[in-house]
Amino acid sequence: ANMDAITYQDAGNVFRNDVTLSYDGGSTNSISNTYNLYYPVLSIISISPTSKNLNSGDSFTRDITVVNAGNGRVAAFKINDVHASGIDVTSVNIGSLDGTGAIITLSGGDFVGVGNSDNYFDTNESITITQSISGSGCDNATVTSTITNLWECSGNQIVSSNSYGHVSLSLKTPNIGVATTSELSSCFGDSEGSSHSITLTNNGQGKADDVELDVYKSLGSGYQQNIFSRIDESNITYQINGGSSVAITPTTTYVTDTSGDYSCLGSSPIGRVILD
Repeated sequence: ANMDAITYQDAGNVFRNDVTLSYDGGSTNSISNTYNLYYPVLSIISISPTSKNLNSGDSFTRDITVVNAGNGRVAAFKINDVHASGIDVTSVNIGSLDGTGAIITLSGGDFVGVGNSDNYFDTNESITITQSISGSGCDNATVTSTITNLWECSGNQIVSSNSYGHVSLSLKTPNIGVATTSELSSCFGDSEGSSHSITLTNNGQGKADDVELDVYKSLGSGYQQNIFSRIDESNITYQINGGSSVAITPTTTYVTDTSGDYSCLGSSPIGRVILD
């Protein structure tokens, strides 16, 4: 049977087998007793929390519980979470997550931990999927997830009714403070380097994404090339909260003036770098 049979039965119809046996001397016919099909009926019985207040940059977990209230089993089913921008489903505790985070697929081994522990989602079995969800954005917004489950047979689908989860996203802005220190070498020359450090501190309530740092030589009025110095772009590191030093390569570099007396700065000296 395929999905058409389920549609036929749901319309109030029943099934009979009409059997005809043909032979040389004629034929005989028999009609079976009526019967119905057994098939799975998957329902989302719980979403927790159904509503969540979230600061931009923070994350939380949401549980979706699905039960098979029908009389048939399935080997696989999917959960579809359709939502606008502002939240991202980053991972799930069971099943596989598609690249956009919208579809969760469960099958086989995902069902071993429930019910009779076989590789099927059987009658009266329930399973809870935990989503990890992060919020981001530059505006306050309420993002609604329309959540359905579906199972397939012969290329057709049966989709559950809609369930909903809401996230009220509050924008908390970052406030980046900048402090600098310098350790100047006592000997100035083309082979002598001086250490400079820049400390960025987020004094705000929101998370800062895509931070870009523009570092250049200056006497206080923007990028100035008429300074006898260069940046060693191959020797830049960063630390997070006092952790270990990690090398970082500038995304963009700018060669400073090498004309006249500035030729002492060497070949292709860098006067400005962009760090992302």
